[in-house]
Amino acid sequence: MKKVVQLLFMIIIFILAGCSPKPAEKTPLKVAVLPVLDSLPLYVAEKQGYFEQAGLQVELIPVGSAPERDQLMQSEQIDGMLNELVTTLYYNRDGSKVKIVRFARIATAEYPVFRILAAKDSWFYS
Repeated sequence: MKKVVQLLFMIIIFILAGCSPKPAEKTPLKVAVLPVLDSLPLYVAEKQGYFEQAGLQVELIPVGSAPERDQLMQSEQIDGMLNELVTTLYYNRDGSKVKIVRFARIATAEYPVFRILAAKDSWFYS
């Protein structure tokens, strides 16, 4: 668990490095977080003071759904978000609007990110 927290903390640092405000201003970086396990390291970093130790002011914005998160991003009410690759493709279909700065999880043979499920009697099963 500690390695996951450290990895996601590093992801946030990379996100924040590309979004630094003017030095004279202390504007919080607003990051939308869904109620999913992937958001846990962000809350741990906030609780443990990791953001402050790095000289960052981060405000976690809880959202109830991906559409709510996307609306906040489109209306520029947040600066960053934890999301999936497909959402990034949709944002960038007409031009570069959102940039991926780090991957939280990468599929491996032992741990696939997605699985295809099929009924036993379907054509896909054989």
